[in-house]
Amino acid sequence: KGLMPLTELAMNADFFCPVCQSAVRLKNGNVMRPHFAHITLQTCYFNSENESNEHLSLKAELFASLSKTEKVVVEEVLPELGQIADLLVNEKLALEVQCSRLSEKRLRERTISYRQHDFQVLWLLGEKLWLGKRLSNLHKQLLYFSKNMGFHIWELDAKIREVRLKYLIYEDIFGNIYHQTKTC
Repeated sequence: KGLMPLTELAMNADFFCPVCQSAVRLKNGNVMRPHFAHITLQTCYFNSENESNEHLSLKAELFASLSKTEKVVVEEVLPELGQIADLLVNEKLALEVQCSRLSEKRLRERTISYRQHDFQVLWLLGEKLWLGKRLSNLHKQLLYFSKNMGFHIWELDAKIREVRLKYLIYEDIFGNIYHQTKTC
């Protein structure tokens, strides 16, 4: 008869982390978008930092676009790797949206782990990590190489809903970089 709105139902429901099975609660305030948070972080070995609004928006946009033609899972738990893929496309391509710095060591560990378990991984960079006039050590770790595109890197722009491929990246003897760009 008188059904409660979904938000009221959700606020009163019991939710559990898909990784550690400990209790989580739905947070639906005025500052951040709705999300789940562990009641206590002590039991979850997959606990990671909070995701920024940019990160959440980019994942949502990628999901909306790719799921029209591909099988896409958001936040796919990969226990054999000890990590969670931001998006897993067709069960073998992990898309990692990176909006904040991470250590080169952690980047290498995660990338190697994906490859050792027969996953392809594509790191997509948010605004704070976009390519500037010089290649940082982190950028050098994030570069891909192919015969057709040479060294290349992927960027995401949440403001204009754009994916950028910067390719044929070349660094001169003074450390200045040059590249071509394709967008979609």
